[in-house]
Amino acid sequence: MTTARFSICRPLILSLPLIALAALLPNEDAKAAGQEQKVQMAQVQLQFGPDARTIVGHLHRQGYRDITIINQKITRTRVEACRGSTRLEMDIAHNGQIIRQKQIGTCGQLVDIHQARKILRRSGYSDIILNPAPGGFLGAACKNGTRSSVSVSSTGHIREIGTIGGCGKPVTKDSVHQDLRRQGYDRIKFEDYPPPPFIVSACKGAHRVDLIVAADGRIWREQRSGICEPALQPGQVTAFLKKKGYRRIKLLNSSAPYRAEACKGRDHFKLTIGSFRGIVKAEKIGLCAKHLDANGIYRKLGNEGFSRVHIQQKTDTGYLVYACEAEKRVAMTLNAAGQLQKKTVVDLCQSPTFDAIGKDMKQRGFGLTHYYVDVCDKKKHLRIKLNKYGAQVGLKEIGRCK
Repeated sequence: MTTARFSICRPLILSLPLIALAALLPNEDAKAAGQEQKVQMAQVQLQFGPDARTIVGHLHRQGYRDITIINQKITRTRVEACRGSTRLEMDIAHNGQIIRQKQIGTCGQLVDIHQARKILRRSGYSDIILNPAPGGFLGAACKNGTRSSVSVSSTGHIREIGTIGGCGKPVTKDSVHQDLRRQGYDRIKFEDYPPPPFIVSACKGAHRVDLIVAADGRIWREQRSGICEPALQPGQVTAFLKKKGYRRIKLLNSSAPYRAEACKGRDHFKLTIGSFRGIVKAEKIGLCAKHLDANGIYRKLGNEGFSRVHIQQKTDTGYLVYACEAEKRVAMTLNAAGQLQKKTVVDLCQSPTFDAIGKDMKQRGFGLTHYYVDVCDKKKHLRIKLNKYGAQVGLKEIGRCK
């Protein structure tokens, strides 16, 4: 169902009757009989400008009430209406413009929504739902077991518009929302229109639909109005948040509603993301750390107790690093600030043998290989020279040990 919105300034609509002349029709039998030809008259009706219902609706939206159409002519419509406490007479042109108005009296005292409810209760109505509307209030109420659409004018006059159904517990936006969710609808949005009925836009599967829901919760009408985007999948969350301007994204779970931590500017956020491409909640939890270069990564991991650190790859979002943690060789994914995103044990950490080091040096083009070991002996700093078999072939004092 598509809600129609119209302006009073629109192409001319037919409104005034006009008598057209009819031509004399040849009639051979009449001539023979010597009778006069009859003049046949045809009546054609034309209307100019908006109809009365359109005029009343337009004036209601401008704040007028208690509107009465006095007469309509080709070029203008004469209307009487109240605005505030003033009764006015107005002439309205065919394009909807007010071309003349004058005060002709006063209007009754205005009532607010609380007084309007009291007026309905005094008249025997119960289970009252009432909302502001042009010229007063519009809603639904029960009386004698029947639920009806009712209006209360701004001066307190009640008018029943039509029967909705039997009386029961009155529905609200929340109850309609819950009921539609149970029926498989999602992305439910209520139009800015005073209920009942409830004007609703929602998705069901891949289709967007417009609904009219009655005051008793029944769906009066359902009409397709477009296509709905599919639900957000776990693998799409990061790309979705990047489009929203977030970076350094860490997804915390793999099912909707999704939870993630991410940076935007210097701020660090904890996010909740719904199934249908919406950030339900964004909570600021601190500031995001600065980006680190390679030297910063080495220093940070060294301070945290890692050894034999090797940056395998630098990406747009961080680093892939191999390092030793105690006796385990680990592969780590770090973000640009050096914060751990993922860690996997890949092997055991073992020191290479002299033979393995010698072969590596030879592959690099070096010749004879010796090894040096620094030790402390009674505060003497000694450097011991070893051959490739680990035998000592030299000793030198190079300083004092602290």
